[in-house]
Amino acid sequence: GGAGGAGGAGPCAAPLACPPQAQGQLCLSGRALGFVSKAPVTAAMGACARVLNPSDLLFGMRTELGAAMPASPGNAHEATLDECGRFLVHQIPMLGIQAVAVAVDDCGEPAGTAPSGSWAFSVVGAEEVPGQTIDLATLRTAFAVPTVTGDAWSAQAGRNLYGMGGGYILCYQDPEPIAGVVPTSPGTDYLRQSNTIYFGDDLGHLDPARTLDRGTGPTGCVLINPSMLVNHSGMGGGRTWETVLGGAFDGAFFIYAMRVRR
Repeated sequence: GGAGGAGGAGPCAAPLACPPQAQGQLCLSGRALGFVSKAPVTAAMGACARVLNPSDLLFGMRTELGAAMPASPGNAHEATLDECGRFLVHQIPMLGIQAVAVAVDDCGEPAGTAPSGSWAFSVVGAEEVPGQTIDLATLRTAFAVPTVTGDAWSAQAGRNLYGMGGGYILCYQDPEPIAGVVPTSPGTDYLRQSNTIYFGDDLGHLDPARTLDRGTGPTGCVLINPSMLVNHSGMGGGRTWETVLGGAFDGAFFIYAMRVRR
C-alpha cells in the first residue's frame, strides 16, 4: 500500500477524543503506524509522537508544539502511544502557514541529524482547517520508519539518504496507490534520475534501476534525495495531481500523500 491510513473496526478504530480548545488553539488526534508494515507503533516499542512547526524544521530546528495527553516522562510535548498506536496533542497554537508537522521518533531522543536509536526521524504534514481541528481526512496517520529500514534504503540507493536534504517521500494515491505517475516539479528541473528513486514491489525496497519516465510502481511512492524545498506535483496515472510546496531535511524522512486535484 501507499501512505494511506489504516482504519477498520475493533477497539483501535475510534480516535482519541479531543477536549474543547481555547480560541486560537488546535487539537490533533492521530495514530502511528509503521510506514512499511502498517502495524501500530506503541509505547512498548520506544516510539513517541510530536507535533512540530514545519517551517522551523527546514532550518534545522525542531520546535515542539502543544501539550500531549498523556505525555511521555520528562517531555510535556511528547505523546505516549497507546496499544493501538494512537496519540493526542492539544493546545497547538494556530500557525500563519496553516500547517503542522507530526513526527515519530525514539522517546526522549534529542534533536539532531544523525540517525540513532530504533526509529528514524519520520514526519508527515497536516493542514489546519476551520473548526480548531486538524484535517486528517487524507493524512490521518503518522508513519514510523525503523532505523533498520532507513539503513536498508540507503544501502539499496547506494548513498546515505539521511544526508543531502534527507528523503522526501511522495505517495500518489486515490485513495489506493496509483502506478505510472512521474513526479514533477513545476518551474524547476531539479528532479532527475539521479535524485529520484522509485519504490519497488513493496515499501521495504527501492528500485534505483527503474527509469524516471516509467513512473511509480505498485506502491505509488517515490523517494527524492537530494531534496529541495520546491513545488512538487505529478504527471500520469490518469489523474491530475495537486501542486504542493514541500521537501525534507537532513536526518529525516518526510512522507506526503499526494492528492488528486478535483
